[in-house]
Amino acid sequence: MKIKPFIFFLISLIILVLLFLFFAREGITKKQQLLDYYGITENHLKTIEKEEDLEYNIALSKRIENITVLDSENNTYLLKELLNESPKMIVKFSSLECSYCIEHIIKYTKKYEEKIGVDNILFLGYFTGKKDFLIFNRLYQLDYNVFSIPNNGLDLPLDYLNEPYIVIVDSTLIPKETFVPMKSKPERTEKYFRERIRF
Repeated sequence: MKIKPFIFFLISLIILVLLFLFFAREGITKKQQLLDYYGITENHLKTIEKEEDLEYNIALSKRIENITVLDSENNTYLLKELLNESPKMIVKFSSLECSYCIEHIIKYTKKYEEKIGVDNILFLGYFTGKKDFLIFNRLYQLDYNVFSIPNNGLDLPLDYLNEPYIVIVDSTLIPKETFVPMKSKPERTEKYFRERIRF
């Protein structure tokens, strides 16, 4: 009779190990996508001060596509029309991404909006349809310009992470800095908004 609890324990342990390996591999895959894009080796990565800050420690050179964006009234604009010589903070997200991740980035944007300036903030989101866009606007009631964008996002490597991110950009469409908030590390997001963002 003692064998049954042992078998149950063993099966539970195997499931936990498999789950751990799956999520650990997922994190490695996301990091590897960035490393591959920028042509960085693991040895070179050791020279970067903090591995978790990879996405904003590496200078970006890929120009953002001058995509067409839509406002809630279906007016269309080219992204470049919304930018000028001074940098703007773009929050790029998809309504298909985890809602907590989106709320995490909204929370800190609101907290530091006075420092950044409301006119310097753009929210660009992929929505599954007009209704989805309207629900987002009604739910969060942001004081910033919110636009709908195509599914391929800004065509940056960070789009393949399927997580909200921040990109600082001006009318050249060349990113000055990027940052991927992590909901599991709110202190990291806080530090980014408090110390790194300069407007």
